[in-house]
Amino acid sequence: MNPQIIGIAFAGLVAMASGAAAQSTFNSSKIQLRDGTTLETDTVKGARDGYVSVNRELAPGVVAQIDYNPKMVEKIEFPENPRLKRAMQLIDLGRPAEALALINPVLADRQKLAAVRGNDAAASAVIKVKALAGLKREQEARQIIDQLTKNADDPEVIRAALVEIMAVWARSGEYQKADNYYDKAIAESTNPQTIATAWCRKGDALLALEQYDAALLAYLRVPTLYSDQETVLPASLLGAAEAYLGLEDKTHAVAVLKKLIRGNPASPEAAKAKIELAKLNSDSTSPTNDTEYPPTTNE
Repeated sequence: MNPQIIGIAFAGLVAMASGAAAQSTFNSSKIQLRDGTTLETDTVKGARDGYVSVNRELAPGVVAQIDYNPKMVEKIEFPENPRLKRAMQLIDLGRPAEALALINPVLADRQKLAAVRGNDAAASAVIKVKALAGLKREQEARQIIDQLTKNADDPEVIRAALVEIMAVWARSGEYQKADNYYDKAIAESTNPQTIATAWCRKGDALLALEQYDAALLAYLRVPTLYSDQETVLPASLLGAAEAYLGLEDKTHAVAVLKKLIRGNPASPEAAKAKIELAKLNSDSTSPTNDTEYPPTTNE
């Protein structure tokens, strides 16, 4: 099986073959071929029929654009994509529609290389699931699980995505099904963010089932053991406050809400906490003191 040479550049001038399909370009660090060759390149493209297009120097001053059959490629190591990072920031800021608009073209490009290991289409899909969940577009979020199962070669990526998808199922009322999967993710994952997210989502499911004691314990796992997971911490604190209210413990609910507002003032959860705190403070039976939230150490 031989690669196809599309065009050759001399001294940086590229002569492209006529009729070449439009391609999507990604920055890349390494491409590992199955014959043991490692290509260092700043450009790798997803071409038609899943081919991987690479600009490769054949001799000093001579660069060929070569299309490799995906079966010839062992793995592509992509650098961090700033668009993925920005999409996650938008989701954390409570702007899922903007995140979805940003991630859709990225995912479409990545899927052109879906047959190649190392392709981060699954990571892109995880972010899309989160955006769809934020927009309550649950059916679309469910469909992405099929893409993830086919495209992800990293089990941790699949676990992270499934945690988000299970949250969508939980919102549809399938709380026990979701809770069972969270336990599985917690037991099998080695990624702190995935584990923290699973504990927080487990708390959500238990809270919906009005199992307030169990929900509280799940939520408190995050600030106690995973306090460095800043994307999950605000939601876990808000959930803990709601669990305390379910237990009619307004003193600790107020303390947690204040901690959330102080520690994560710009988060969407802080905005909700302010509303809830105002309601509690307007109730003459609610405490107004500054009771400290239980310690949140990593011990």
